[in-house]
Amino acid sequence: MNPKDAKQANPRLVFDTASAFDRAYHILSATLTDKPYVRAPSPPLYTCAALSLELYLKCLLIIEHGSYIEDHDLSKLFNLLRSQTKRALKKRYAKWVKEETVFPELLNFTTFEALLEACKLTFTKGRYSFELNPFSWTLDGLTVATKERILRLHPDWAD
Repeated sequence: MNPKDAKQANPRLVFDTASAFDRAYHILSATLTDKPYVRAPSPPLYTCAALSLELYLKCLLIIEHGSYIEDHDLSKLFNLLRSQTKRALKKRYAKWVKEETVFPELLNFTTFEALLEACKLTFTKGRYSFELNPFSWTLDGLTVATKERILRLHPDWAD
């Protein structure tokens, strides 16, 4: 991480903000369908989902490096994490995919990296329906993995 681009923040406040957007995402999701994680394209839904993951990733960056970068690119943020953290998150994500049967679109991606690349700019490209590109938000499992990783490091932050 380039020191001139590094930003400082309290990781607990970043985590709490991420959790608020994560809760908002799940509340919106529940209002759009009676099945968890299944929904029609919805810019507010995508925005909350992408922002919560972005903030969880930034929280981990602060925990690991003492700072984060101001960027919405989920792939870039993920790749700034320590190798051990990336491996752990990918492993937990793979487990989540096996447990989760309501995302047939996951089968369109051959690798985790391809999926992350497809969804990396969801916050900036998915928040306006008139600009919505044909994509699907399918990184819920990475959000789950990232939040779990943070809570393993800071169990006192659990809701």
